[in-house]
Amino acid sequence: MRSTRPVEDPLLLATMAATAVASAEPIGVVADLALKAIAGGVRDYVQIGLFHAVVYVGISLSVAERYEECAAFWDYVIDEASRAGAPVVYAIGSCYRAELNLRRGRVVDAEADARTSVRLFHESGVEHLEALAYLAQVLVERDQSGEAVDLLRAAPPPEHPSLWAHYMASFSRGRAMIAEGGIEAGLEDLKLCADPGALSFGSAAVQWRSETAAALHGLGDVATAQALVAEELRLAEAAAAPRAIGAALTVKGAIAARGEAVPILRQAEKTLKETPSVLEHARASVGLGAALRRAGERREMSFVAAWLVRRNAADFASAAWRGRNSRRPERGRAATSCEGGTR
Repeated sequence: MRSTRPVEDPLLLATMAATAVASAEPIGVVADLALKAIAGGVRDYVQIGLFHAVVYVGISLSVAERYEECAAFWDYVIDEASRAGAPVVYAIGSCYRAELNLRRGRVVDAEADARTSVRLFHESGVEHLEALAYLAQVLVERDQSGEAVDLLRAAPPPEHPSLWAHYMASFSRGRAMIAEGGIEAGLEDLKLCADPGALSFGSAAVQWRSETAAALHGLGDVATAQALVAEELRLAEAAAAPRAIGAALTVKGAIAARGEAVPILRQAEKTLKETPSVLEHARASVGLGAALRRAGERREMSFVAAWLVRRNAADFASAAWRGRNSRRPERGRAATSCEGGTR
């Protein structure tokens, strides 16, 4: 007879949360499992070395768009590592806090964390593919895609990469190659995310479909591009993930026919305005402004531009101020990265 008692084992809950991410479950289900794992004491696993459970919970909270809880979780891991003088643990926390900050659109913070992680892993003799992948994504956002491509090409392949690492490396390399102009090669990397032998992860976790759609549209394959972004939007809506929904709508609007673009991009901007993902909101706003200009709606275009400036001005100022006053990470330990904004 099956037991009806609630699951309380934090390791099992963490594993269930990661499985829910891999199976593209709704983000509410993912968040509930991850938060129960925290309540059950999964943070204590930092001291006993069960890092996979810690990583499962952190990634799950990030994918589930529970950014404040996720930030507090990784801050705790990093603080514990700093107190213990444990550089590898610090590198793990910095690596996945970089992933979180990429989702939030805090590129300055993501770069600080990713570079700290890569350096500490290297100094400890540990190769960590995900840290390099997140740094590569930062470089793409900062218009340094050539450096991102070189970084990932030079990385020695790990002997036993995790499925998540495989996805992140393929996704990051594909984005970087496309941004650098190597569209065909980039598409080959993004195809690895569609490996039928692997789990899907869904669009809340890895948005390879919309990246592929934008590239294919540029090559003139409009039908395939529209089908891919429609599938991404369907998965995002099934997951009830606002950031993923808004991002998919942004690409859908960008590749839509001129007469259809404005209402789609209005919906994308409205959806993302209610999330803390400032970079995705900026992309939607820029896309909407461009579509309004093409449609001759210059008055509304000016309103969108003014709103975008107001929303991001504080983030830029915060990044500039705190970046000047942040401490450099120390060898063997590291200071927490500056809080900040988007560049």
